[in-house]
Amino acid sequence: MRYTTFSPLIDLLPLLAAAFALPAMAETKPTAAPVLPAAPFVMPVLPAIDTNTPRFVIFKFDDLKGLKNPKQPVHGRFQRLVDYIESKGLKASFGIVANSFEEDNPAYCDWISKHAIEKGGRFEFWFHGYNHAMNMTVDGKTCKAEFSGPSYAYQSEHFTKGCKLMHERVGFPFRTFGSAGNAVDDTGVRVLEEHPEIKVWLFGKAQNGCTKFVLTRSPELEHAVGKVSFEAFLKGYTSRRTQTCVTLQGHPAMWSDEMFSDFQHIVELLQADGRIFLTPYEYYQRMSK
Repeated sequence: MRYTTFSPLIDLLPLLAAAFALPAMAETKPTAAPVLPAAPFVMPVLPAIDTNTPRFVIFKFDDLKGLKNPKQPVHGRFQRLVDYIESKGLKASFGIVANSFEEDNPAYCDWISKHAIEKGGRFEFWFHGYNHAMNMTVDGKTCKAEFSGPSYAYQSEHFTKGCKLMHERVGFPFRTFGSAGNAVDDTGVRVLEEHPEIKVWLFGKAQNGCTKFVLTRSPELEHAVGKVSFEAFLKGYTSRRTQTCVTLQGHPAMWSDEMFSDFQHIVELLQADGRIFLTPYEYYQRMSK
């Protein structure tokens, strides 16, 4: 039997670092099957509304990146979510951080292609920035985010580079854009307008000369970033049930098993309430007819 000894403090540092790892990185192995909800779903009693008018739901899942592992191209919590959405026969969308295409990673590109709606899958993959930078300094200037604060040259380069990588690596373009932190300044709007292939702007602003189809934010899937609670969602959703479309933002790499179970109950609620699940670009096409 092998025993390992630790020198004081120095050898404990790696263990302390692991103990305080961010929830988003705590689990990397894919789940073999979707986690079952902790308890059977019971449809709550909700006020009566007109359910004859079609109502839609769009899931906006952020921060998808590839892993350098041919057997596991994406974070296990993303895979768990994909497996669940597919098992329910629904549709959703993922925001790709495009610099994850910079290194050759065919397994990741094949995974995207396999699940993409363009290839018969159930997901739209949208542009979530080239590097998703936030609260950084560019050319000596403090900037809020990748597309809020930096110069036109910086923003234009990042937008163009990100879109080009998607087309080169996967074979089809982005149709939807959502920025890091949902932050876009007037320069970002100008750059966005220079990309006619982008039709939909997630959580954008229909102003300042923007011609994109804007999907607004309401209600909240997460009561705080990366935190899902069925009860919290129900409180926010109840007063917004008559909205034609609800666009729900989530960060699934941060969800614990308990949060994922609550998410499953949210999906069951939306299904029972008669919502139609679409991708952002599908909804744009439907509304543009």
